[in-house]
Amino acid sequence: MRKLGEDSKGLDDLLDVFESMIADQRRCKDENCKQKLKS
Repeated sequence: MRKLGEDSKGLDDLLDVFESMIADQRRCKDENCKQKLKS
């Protein structure tokens, strides 16, 4: 992690990946909740 900290571009890329993963998880959770409510 320290090696990544020296490379701010690499750290930004890593944060972008985490953000997109979290967004995908939230979207999937929302879709699953809607499907359960419909059934």
